[in-house]
Amino acid sequence: MSHNDNIPGRSARRHRPAIWAIAVAIGLAVVALLLFAPMGGDPETGDVEIIAPGTDALQSDSATSTDAAPPASN
Repeated sequence: MSHNDNIPGRSARRHRPAIWAIAVAIGLAVVALLLFAPMGGDPETGDVEIIAPGTDALQSDSATSTDAAPPASN
């Protein structure tokens, strides 16, 4: 077992680099949050263009392509 030395001054001195590293990490996280946070725009769509179903070019082109099966004749 290790000796449990409860001297607060020595413990604080030994933990000082770890405390500074935690403070720097928190500061970098705040800077990253400010840099990469969305600014303005519509929060509901997230600045993404929404296309209604059935109106995009791929769907309308596939209906008129020559690969489509001909209508069944009676």
